[in-house]
Amino acid sequence: MQSLKPVVKLSQRFLYNNSFWLIFGLGIIGLSSAIGLKLTFSEISCNFYYQAQKLLDYLPLKISLPSSVNPDFLFIPAGVVFIMGAIFTKLVPSPRGPARIIVPSFLIFLSLRYLIWRILFTLNLDNPINSIFSIVLLGMETIGISISIFQLLLIFTLKNRHLEANHYSQAVIDKQYLPTVDILIPTYNEAPFILRRSVVGCQRMDYPYKRVYILDDTDREEIKNLALELGCEYIARRDNKYAKAGNLNNALKQTEGELVTVFDADFIPSIDFLERVVGFFQNPRIALVQTNQGFYNTDAISRNLKLGGLITPEEESFHRFAQPIKDGIGGTICAGTSFVARRKHLEEVHYFVTESISEDYFTSVKLCAAGYEVIYLNEKLSAGLLSETIPAYINQRLRWARGTLQGLFLDVNPLTIKGLTFRQRLTHLHGYLTWFESFPRVFYLLLPLIYFCFNIVPFRITTGEIIYIWLPLYVGHLVCFNWVNFRSRSVIFSEVYTIILCFINSLTVVKILLNPFSEGFRVTPKGIFKTRFVYHWHLAIPLIIFALITAVNCFLNWGSLNLGLLWGVYNLIFLGIGLSILFDAPQSSYDDVFPVDYAVRINGCYEGRARQLSEMQGVIQLGSNIDFQENITIEFLETGLKVRGQIVKCQKKNEGYEMRVRWVDLTIAWRRQLIEMIFCRHGQWENKQTPGELHSIWLLCRSTWQRLRGVYRQTHLALLKR
Repeated sequence: MQSLKPVVKLSQRFLYNNSFWLIFGLGIIGLSSAIGLKLTFSEISCNFYYQAQKLLDYLPLKISLPSSVNPDFLFIPAGVVFIMGAIFTKLVPSPRGPARIIVPSFLIFLSLRYLIWRILFTLNLDNPINSIFSIVLLGMETIGISISIFQLLLIFTLKNRHLEANHYSQAVIDKQYLPTVDILIPTYNEAPFILRRSVVGCQRMDYPYKRVYILDDTDREEIKNLALELGCEYIARRDNKYAKAGNLNNALKQTEGELVTVFDADFIPSIDFLERVVGFFQNPRIALVQTNQGFYNTDAISRNLKLGGLITPEEESFHRFAQPIKDGIGGTICAGTSFVARRKHLEEVHYFVTESISEDYFTSVKLCAAGYEVIYLNEKLSAGLLSETIPAYINQRLRWARGTLQGLFLDVNPLTIKGLTFRQRLTHLHGYLTWFESFPRVFYLLLPLIYFCFNIVPFRITTGEIIYIWLPLYVGHLVCFNWVNFRSRSVIFSEVYTIILCFINSLTVVKILLNPFSEGFRVTPKGIFKTRFVYHWHLAIPLIIFALITAVNCFLNWGSLNLGLLWGVYNLIFLGIGLSILFDAPQSSYDDVFPVDYAVRINGCYEGRARQLSEMQGVIQLGSNIDFQENITIEFLETGLKVRGQIVKCQKKNEGYEMRVRWVDLTIAWRRQLIEMIFCRHGQWENKQTPGELHSIWLLCRSTWQRLRGVYRQTHLALLKR
């Protein structure tokens, strides 16, 4: 648990530092309520839509529904949007060139068109109850659309520093610029086998003047022995004050390298990490360089869906989309690992921020406020572990939310701290708003129930208006969302990830705003072994309640096809998927297997190719079936590594044979070489593409069918045993 520096009373802190935002927020709420009541109980309510129509007659936008038009023609805007979006996203595979401006601009136009229509034509102000819910729904939609528009605007200033890295790294390659580097690996409770990978990877980096330090926050004897075994430095402390930030600050006072590199205990750098990053510091204004982060295991959600390797984890969108667009206006966020900072500049801002559990984020804010640059290199030069269970995944997100929102109550608040530009503040404001996206999602789950149970109608729309106004925006979003996010997310899987978090995240955000410092830093557990299925009922309860009520309402109103019913069915589908995801699958071993392509020689005479490698075993491809003894020797021709193995299985595959071998009698030197060959190869961690929307739907349907069939088989076997 992290202890925090004493702060002034939260009420005082909020009044002095956030009085403007408090007054502004209360003003908006009061104004909205006043307008709703005014429109409800005055003659303006009767004349509202007439006046709105007259206003729109002067605008060059076809927002209102055309009169006396063939209903079939109403589909034309959606069809045009689909064709244009499909053409652009096929011809240009990623947001670059003119398409980077054209596609986001068109999506912004559709969003504003929809929002103006919603404000002027769809509010239901017939009575006070309908008015309240109508305005609240509009407010929720406005939050989501505003966040989306802001993201699209940031694409205009997108920055790619790949060519800069090529230029700056040449001085490092030519050994003309070689500052000393201290590599810090903070650890709290990570298993030694995880930490070993990180240390070996750091030692393998191709850079002469570096020193690797394990920063042990638990003073464990086994970690101290590991440091001795691997030949790296070891710094321990016992009080755990300020958690990770305190651990790093403690080490900075005992080291002296010109540059500081930080890796979490589960992250492993590629061989060229420092070569690609260090050169940037030839620019004296650069204080910190954050790099893209890869991941070498399957996240809990895709594993529970049995879609491991087919969809990208949620973090991909942050590193491949959010960070590059923030970098364009100087709003890059330090992500806590896989970054390099200049010691001198860290000293100027008094090291890492200790007031918040998001020490990385607010340290980068302080560096920017001091006039230095924090930049982002969008290259995957390291990889780490994703959360391996659903509770770990959720707790990690809630920790990020708590750490970020704590900034509203601190002197390092990026919205008020001196030294940031207006555009930088805007990008940080966008970051804060994203934590409130779960509130609209909860409200959207609630809305069909309100409609069915209490006959509350929060909008006045027709089927023609939905087709003409809403459908083009939805189609554009569906066609271009994956493209805009650099193929890192799809609408379908975004919904899947959101449904898991929306209830608990909304509750947590409220708790944080009421008492932001009630909880300290909690390390996300890694390297978890599970031997059985576990269902997380405590997380499922709100989903179950909503699913049952929604199912009953859909059943009772099945005869009347309307928007409320369709909305309810949509919610029910994703609630069902969310409930199925909460079934954590077992993971009895921790042996990550990676595809490779190494030439090998077996027993000194037979040649083959290593196709898969892990620290425990490998898969060798052979041209013919050779009658080997049970124990063999395998030599990797490119590296000279020789290891002994035991044949586990040999089978015919395609035109040759495939042999699975388990390593035996591994020495420390052999294990080190295996780790280097598996994790540290140049260019190993490449971006994977998330499937498109139709493919995502097919994957979800296939996953659901496979899991239902598995449940049926297990149930059938259990009944037979009885």
